[in-house]
Amino acid sequence: MTGLAKKVLIADSAAVIADAAFAIPNPTASEAWLGAIAYSIQLYFDFSGYSSMAIGLAMMVGFYFVENFDAPYTSVNITDFWRRWHISLSSWLRDYLYISLGGNRIGISRTYVNLAATMVLGGLWHGANMTFIVWGAWHGLWLIIERIFKISANAPFQIGNWLLTTLVFVIGWVFFRSETMGQAKDMLSGMFGLQGFALRSDYAWQFTAFSLVFLALGIAIALGERQLRKAFCLKSTHELVKTNEIDNPPISQPMAIAATVLGGLAILKLVADSDTPFLYFQF
Repeated sequence: MTGLAKKVLIADSAAVIADAAFAIPNPTASEAWLGAIAYSIQLYFDFSGYSSMAIGLAMMVGFYFVENFDAPYTSVNITDFWRRWHISLSSWLRDYLYISLGGNRIGISRTYVNLAATMVLGGLWHGANMTFIVWGAWHGLWLIIERIFKISANAPFQIGNWLLTTLVFVIGWVFFRSETMGQAKDMLSGMFGLQGFALRSDYAWQFTAFSLVFLALGIAIALGERQLRKAFCLKSTHELVKTNEIDNPPISQPMAIAATVLGGLAILKLVADSDTPFLYFQF
């Protein structure tokens, strides 16, 4: 139910802003940043939402899936991000591409080549489009930079590292979302203020108050996800197995009430909306 709420209430609401912003010709800084941040929230809550639904549905019939996300938007570098984002895919890329290519066992130069090749192939897996290849290469470049400068993924949280990491993956999502390199270039030009800064009245009406409220809620949840899990006593399937609670997982009363209310709201919105496809099913 919480996974359904993630997808329908937050991802679909953020999608309205993202779709509008990416359709604007020559977007300003305000329009481009709104679109890039909205798409970052849309993609995360769409994908983590259906992952949560899959985990919950599987548990009902006796299958236990590992968590696919671990608060990725609180990562302190890109290596840390890929340990937390789409864990099933990143683990596969590591085990069957990076390690198979030699990993870090054949010297420093070959390690850099292996990192770049793995991420480019990971980008290509999403679709045969130059934007996906550039997205993969962009992440590969930052993984290499972190190796060169020995930026540890286990470093304690620092606001500067987090801000840089957030900037890197948000720029990456611009390539991921764009249909062409021209559109990506247009969005990035706007984000860096080359096309003005103000939110123009011609386009402001497309950013509805409802969508902005749920976008803000999505940002807050993405940044405080671990604290929310602790507050509602939510455990991952791995933690439930470790504590022998997998067959009778503890559910707190506040969590049960929240899940029921959010799930009910999501169902009402589903009835009202004409089409709510899962974003990640296109890949």
